[in-house]
Amino acid sequence: MNNRMTEFFQARKGISRFLPIAAAILCWVAAVLFVKFFSYRMDIHTQNFFRYFGASIFLSAVSAIAYPGCFRVFKSRAPVFFLLGAMVVAFQICWVSSIYRLGPAFVSLLSKLSTILITIAAFLLYHEERIVVRTPRFLAGFAMGLAGVAGVGIGMPGFKLGLPRSEITGILFLVASSVIWAVYVNVVKRILRQVNSLQAFTFTCICATIYLLPVMLIWGKPASLLHSGGGLMTLVIISGIIGVAGANSNYYASIKRIGMARSANLALLQPFATAIVSFHLFGEILTNAQWTFGALLLVGCATIISIRENTKNNP
Repeated sequence: MNNRMTEFFQARKGISRFLPIAAAILCWVAAVLFVKFFSYRMDIHTQNFFRYFGASIFLSAVSAIAYPGCFRVFKSRAPVFFLLGAMVVAFQICWVSSIYRLGPAFVSLLSKLSTILITIAAFLLYHEERIVVRTPRFLAGFAMGLAGVAGVGIGMPGFKLGLPRSEITGILFLVASSVIWAVYVNVVKRILRQVNSLQAFTFTCICATIYLLPVMLIWGKPASLLHSGGGLMTLVIISGIIGVAGANSNYYASIKRIGMARSANLALLQPFATAIVSFHLFGEILTNAQWTFGALLLVGCATIISIRENTKNNP
């Protein structure tokens, strides 16, 4: 009896290690769906500001409780975090702009292009990462990833007849967001060697919010949200807490519990979860070609993730 109880609790403990990555995936799915939902009700810059405003308030409270006096770190390295905040703003504007023009599932799938670009950016920025790019497995994963990206795009309904300008613009925004994110992740990699991850993301989020305020005031229409009632405003704030603060904090927790490689590979499930929910909420349907090439893209990403992890563990 005691042995069975011990095995039961050990099994539960083993499963609990994967709860943070499951929560992160759900938060990412919610984030892209929230953005699409808001796209019918407000402009890009208004929702960007209020989502990050909500996330900043939440993260500031958590950081202050977990690390009293942590904002002294922010004062000492403010220029670094303002630089990271600017990169986040550029990413956010491009990424959200793509969702306004494309379906959530398509965006989630093609966003995985950033997995490939992260390794390429690391090759350019860090000497120790260059061994990864020289391996045959990386080249195979890179080829599968590019073929998958091309196939997902070509598989879009109406591609042969010519895509509407809005969809072409959306794809360009999406590719731009992936490039920006790849550079951002590699810059953050160096910053996190000296600053706690929760604090670093909190400070970056605050700086991004500061930048987003004038952007909203100049190009946005906040009156559309402010006059819509408290319900929609509350939903926007909650979406920021879930999609920005919740997703990132759970992902960092997952890396600590099960490691970078497992977390990154399991995160590849997010496009499939998004596709299922997006079908029911927005009627978005991926073609058979997009599913096929999407799977190829994710396999390529998984290959790249695994070779990077193996190379780090076996220098």
